[in-house]
Amino acid sequence: MYKPSEEELQTWCAKWQKILSLKHWSVQVKYEKKHRMAAGSYAEVFCKTGILSAVIKIMDPMDYDDPYIPQNIELSLLHELIHIPLMMFSKPEEGTTEDVLQEQFVELMSRALLQCNSFCAETINRELAC
Repeated sequence: MYKPSEEELQTWCAKWQKILSLKHWSVQVKYEKKHRMAAGSYAEVFCKTGILSAVIKIMDPMDYDDPYIPQNIELSLLHELIHIPLMMFSKPEEGTTEDVLQEQFVELMSRALLQCNSFCAETINRELAC
């Protein structure tokens, strides 16, 4: 199991903040132990929208125990970053239809962006190899 350093997490965060036009936000990313996170969460974001500040907590890979879905730390980070601008509009009550739909939207966008990023990197590497 690979555990990126917290410095690597911040590098990924800066990259995605730039892509998502969130560079004006102060975002700290750190690992958190499973017992200190909400039940069922792999990552969490806490925002202070008035001062454009956020903390993203990613479950420590040593605590990750889902045997069916491998942990994708960059996907979790991106997922939480996409929540940030949405929180400026509303924070739906957990479990409501709006909450479920927002989670589904955020997850779809996270996966799509990560896939596009991977595709672009492969294309660039292929062109440079020619």
